[in-house]
Amino acid sequence: ITLTSSPSPSPSHEVKENGKTNTHTHALTGSAATEDHDIEQRIRRAAAGVAGVEAVTHMALHFVRDQCAVELQIEVDEDVKVHEARAISRGVREAVLGVRGVVRADIHLELLSHDYD
Repeated sequence: ITLTSSPSPSPSHEVKENGKTNTHTHALTGSAATEDHDIEQRIRRAAAGVAGVEAVTHMALHFVRDQCAVELQIEVDEDVKVHEARAISRGVREAVLGVRGVVRADIHLELLSHDYD
């Protein structure tokens, strides 16, 4: 399920959060990228705080002056119903848009599988 689709080829690295290892991708472009060092953490906290979000796995930030467009990939439980997944992604979008400086948020969902074979 994707609210909007925008691929983002970016370098990635592993980060540890809440005992889980997540792949984290980000791209900082534009002049504001160096002005607001903690926007990435504020966006991550806003998204992770939405009920139903298991992990934030990828993030791309694009700056134009003092405005930030966000592409975010989140994991939700594979057993959620489609309408629940839509509600989660909308909640994440609203939460991310509430972060100062964010003017656009594209949220992509990934199903977290319980089959670890």
